[in-house]
Order: sequence, then structure tokens, then C-alpha cells
Amino acid sequence: MKAAVWFAFVVLILVITILPAVSADEDSVVAVFATGRAGGLMASGFAVADGTWIVTAPAAVTETVYGKKSNLWDVFVVSRVTGEIYPASVAAVDEDSSLALLTISKPAAPGVKLAPDSVVSYAPRVTLGQLLSGEDVGSKFPTSILGFDFQKTPPKYVVKSWRGSNGCISEIKSRDLLFLSKVTPDEKPPKAALVMRYGQAVGVFQVRIFVEGGQKPVVFYRATPVKLLRQFLKKSGLDEKLISAASGPASIDDAEPAFQSACFALTASLFGSSQEAFDKASEALKIRPNSAVLNMLKGAALIKLGKPEDAVKSLNAALDIDPKLISARLERGIAYMVAGKNAAAEEDLRAVFKEQPNNVRALFALTAVLSSSDSGLPECSRLLKDAERRNPDDLDVRIELARVLKKQKDYDGAIERLKFVIEKVPSRTDVRATLASAYEASGKFDLAEAQYRKIVELEPQNPDAYFFLIDYLISVGKTDDAKSSISDVRKLKLTPDAEETLKKLESKIENHK
Repeated sequence: MKAAVWFAFVVLILVITILPAVSADEDSVVAVFATGRAGGLMASGFAVADGTWIVTAPAAVTETVYGKKSNLWDVFVVSRVTGEIYPASVAAVDEDSSLALLTISKPAAPGVKLAPDSVVSYAPRVTLGQLLSGEDVGSKFPTSILGFDFQKTPPKYVVKSWRGSNGCISEIKSRDLLFLSKVTPDEKPPKAALVMRYGQAVGVFQVRIFVEGGQKPVVFYRATPVKLLRQFLKKSGLDEKLISAASGPASIDDAEPAFQSACFALTASLFGSSQEAFDKASEALKIRPNSAVLNMLKGAALIKLGKPEDAVKSLNAALDIDPKLISARLERGIAYMVAGKNAAAEEDLRAVFKEQPNNVRALFALTAVLSSSDSGLPECSRLLKDAERRNPDDLDVRIELARVLKKQKDYDGAIERLKFVIEKVPSRTDVRATLASAYEASGKFDLAEAQYRKIVELEPQNPDAYFFLIDYLISVGKTDDAKSSISDVRKLKLTPDAEETLKKLESKIENHK
């Protein structure tokens, strides 16, 4: 009997000392969803301090558009502990340490406890040469890696875990970095996954590295060690007392179904169809009817479904719950614009643009409303020229500015911007069509025709490319050339709509005689 008890005790000690605990730490892991001009993304993060600070990867909250990097405006954190969605702001980004920090208004999850900086001293220090030798130079350093991920079968959002057996420290660019090895399963964790050791955070996973040269390839999992994480948090304004708080909300009974439905709703909004986005948001609202973000997602989907009046109702509900949810006000401004209520749209869009002057989506929506009347064109031009000065390489801004300048009959200004875009992206036939139209309006007919013909050259199998040219040729009286182009179109495979357009152009030729 004593031997059995002693054996059980030894096994327990081995489990405690060899395998780090993970269950309680999983609650600190959160989902991060974000969207920008380049599209949407889903990422992993974890709470620190009092649960109102979230660590994630820079790639999750920044984007580079036309050579300029900027923070994303629409960032949301979803908690497994509360099942709630929290709008987040980017507080700090450190590309060198591959860390980003978000701030939210309420605690979303328990802040993880950070290990002492000295914890990495338990891992051997190796040189870069040793690291790249192709040999596993690490020694016993048991860890667990925890990251938010999507499980395909059955479809579910989970906190996935990996186990690491070995580790080492190596200096890279004057920074000590942690390298884990013998990690199972042999899959890549998400960036910013939490690296734990005996209930304390020892690092943040960044990238998986394959090194060959030995008897077999060695896979290292590189992580930013806790010392650099702590330095980053302090540099971002968190003091040691707050960092050590490691507090947060208690778990809510229906948190898991709310968490799942919220993640599915955000995923559908970012990557799915408008109908799917509406359906998933509506489904999630059955569990969390007072979620401002879910009401906002439903309203945004209704705009795309061509129901702006219904969208306004959902967006009003979102703003009643959270008047500071700026993304809901932007969507409501767009809904008003689509509904033809320009005065209400302008009020919302001006408020958004005042708070987020670098938000290009808000800028374009506002200029679309203002440019609907001639009196608003000068302000449109000024706003877009300001944006052009901030980032001269932003092609979308130049295209929108050209549209406004053309309305103001500043054809030279419009042509200058459009030529700049064409030089950067010669394949943009839509921009060539606008440039051709500007040439035509300014009386430069030869240059206009050259652009229309270039469109046909770039898209010889696209009937629409020919339609631009044919319509232009008819307008300048070159009916024989127009008929020749119609013959070319007849050789293509045409849809019923294309056939109808072609008949209208042929009638136009007859009427032109």
C-alpha cells in the first residue's frame, strides 16, 4: 500500500514538473478580428494586466496600402470568458519585437501572469552558428503554446495547444530570443500565441523556422521572450503594478455559445456573402441581443443587401447601446447615403471623419455625399488633395480626386492624376476608361481614342472593352470604324445582356446617319 501511494506521488510530481498546466491559462487567450482597406483578418491574442489590454501581432492590427503603413480602425476582441465582442483601439506597435497592444474599455479576459525575466536562464544560451548548424541545440525547457484557431471538423473556434520539450536562447540583432523545439503537434501555431511555463507567460510565439544541415531537419519555434514583452508593455504606459495585476472577469454561463456565434458572425462579415453576414449576425443576436457590434454587423449587411432603411434601424440600436461605436456611425452614414438622405448622411460622416481623419473609407463616403451637388465640389477637392499630400502614392485617392476634378471641369488636373495611376498600374482598364472620358471632355479626341483602343488591346475577350470604343466612335462620327469593331465583337461569346447592348449600339449607328 505504501509503495502504491509513493508511486502515485512520484507520478504526480513528474506531471507537475514536466508538463506545464494549460487549462486555466486558456481563458487569457482571445480572438482578434480586424478589417481594413486590404481586407479582413482573424488572429490570436491574449489579455494582460487587468484584462483591458490585449497583446497580439502587428500584422493583425496594421496594414500597408500603397507603401504607407497605418493602424486598422475596425478591430474587435472576442472573449471566451464572457462571450462578448469588444471594440479595440491600437495602443502601440513594436515591429522589432513583433508585438502589438490593444486597449478596450472593459476587462475581456483574465490577464495572464508574466514569469520573471530570469526564467529564460533555465534554457541554454547558444550562438547563431550553433542554432543554424542543423542540430537540436536546446535542452529540457517544457512549455505550452496556446493560440486561437478555427477547427474545421466539426466547425468550431478553439484555443489550440502545443507542447514544447526543449528550448534555448540566442542573440539576434542584439536581442535575446527564445527558440523552442520538439514541439507537438508538428503544426504552425498562430502568431502571437501565448507561450506558457508552469502557469506563467514566458514568451509570445512569432514564427516557425526549419533548419537543415544535420542528420534530419530541426524545427524551431521562435518566440519573443517575456523580458521583451514586459519592456514593451512598460514602454506602452503600463507600470509593473498594473502588469502584475493579472486580474479579469469571471466566466459567464452562456459564454461558450455566445463566443462561437460572435466569431462566426465576425467571420461572415469579413469573408462571407452579405446574406451570410446578415444570417450569422441575426443568429448571434439571439444570444447577445444587447451587443452593439452585432447590431452594427447586421446593419452593415443590410446595406449590402439593398435595405438601407432596415439598416438604419439596426445601426440606431447599435448606437443606442454604445454611442461611441464609431464604426456603427460610419455604417449609418453610408446607409443614409444609399437611402438618399444626404443631410443625415453628411452629419454622420463628418463626425466620423473628424474623429478619424485618416479613415479613407469615411473620406470617400463623405466626398460621395458632398459631390452630389456642385456646391460641395470645392470642399471635396480640398479634402482629397489633403489626403493626396499625406500619401502621394495612394492611387485610390488620386482616382477619386480625378473624378471630382472632372466634375469641376478641371480636366488637366484630372488627367494628371489618372496618368499617374496608369503609369503605376497599366492594366487598370477602368482607370483608362475614365482617362479617355477626361480626354474626350477636354477635346483631346485622338488621345481619347488611343485609350479606348488600348482597353480593347488589354481585354480582347471582354465585350465591354469594345463597347467603350464603339460608343466613342459613334459619338465622333466614325461609324465605319464602329461597324468594324461591332464585327469583332460578334466573334466573341456574348451573354444576353451583351447582345442587348450591341443591338442598342447598332441602332445608335442607324440613328446617327
